[in-house]
Amino acid sequence: MRYVLNPKAVFQTMEDKMVVWDPESGHTLVLNYTGWYILYLIDSGTDTYEGIVEAVAREYGVPQREVEGDVREFLKELEEVGVIWKEES
Repeated sequence: MRYVLNPKAVFQTMEDKMVVWDPESGHTLVLNYTGWYILYLIDSGTDTYEGIVEAVAREYGVPQREVEGDVREFLKELEEVGVIWKEES
């Protein structure tokens, strides 16, 4: 299973944050660098949970187990507001 960005989502940078808005649901999220990085990973082809966890852990120089829960919760939040969804590979 892989994650896919909602093509209708609108992204805008504001200083050191990114704002993501889903026009269909009306939900808006303000993301820090890590949130932006996860969306970047999905958009650039690192679109599985395992791949995202590995990349985030590598980016921050920490063991994967330290980021697994946070990544899982963030992906769940993105799904709930319609910014991403899951697709069968």
